[in-house]
Amino acid sequence: MTLVSSGSTATAITSVVNGAVVSIIVTNRGEKYTSVPVVAISSSPSPGGTATGIATLIGGIANCDGTDIGSKVQGVEIVNPGFGYTVNPGIVFIGGGGSGAAATTRISDQAVGIVTITSGGSGYTTVPAVTFGSPGIGTTATGIAVVSAAGTISGIRLINAGAGYTSVPTVTIGSPYMSGIGTYILNETVTGGTSGTTAIMKTWNAISGQMTISNITGNFVDGEIITGSESGAVYQLKSTQEYNTVNAYPQNYEIEQEADEIIDFSESNPFGNP
Repeated sequence: MTLVSSGSTATAITSVVNGAVVSIIVTNRGEKYTSVPVVAISSSPSPGGTATGIATLIGGIANCDGTDIGSKVQGVEIVNPGFGYTVNPGIVFIGGGGSGAAATTRISDQAVGIVTITSGGSGYTTVPAVTFGSPGIGTTATGIAVVSAAGTISGIRLINAGAGYTSVPTVTIGSPYMSGIGTYILNETVTGGTSGTTAIMKTWNAISGQMTISNITGNFVDGEIITGSESGAVYQLKSTQEYNTVNAYPQNYEIEQEADEIIDFSESNPFGNP
């Protein structure tokens, strides 16, 4: 399996805009959505300033009588708050197989604009915290990071674009992993902090972060902390891969059992006379 001591922290920048959609409030979550509906926001008077958003769904909801009503719209994350709006724009939900969802928008000046990723970083397996600098007097923007399948940050979506910014705020994205410490010892027991799974450490490459293990008691969980019982080494698990190259003869015991059904190898000379 692969462990990491640290990944590369993602970075981003933003801007300050006026007449931006700073928040979207769902007033009716609708029902029976089978896929995420498209969010359509009325155009801004300023060319190129139209806001965009992505709906999020919540499932497993049923009526009091037990009738399954499918997924509902949980919220809307702002991809682009737009600019130049003078009145709160209208918003509708299109498609998704359901119906009934509704929401309202709220605009403000001196808000955070589009957040642009300047470096996607590396090694992310969980969503990191995203923080914006405070405007001092006003509302601090809030957002959520989008983690790609490659372990990079592919975007920042705004939950609230804030208000009252007189200068461009900093955007801080959390680090992908804790700092690892120590060197694992051959044949020591390593334990997963979340799963409680244990294994015996066979090889450890501190440069590549590759560890080979045996005698696994369960299933390790990506992102959990792996601790060495003797060395005290602590690193975070990035990924696992099942294979067997540690033991050149991994099925000796099974082969012996099968062979015992044919020949009694407990005799000193199983091929001799009785």
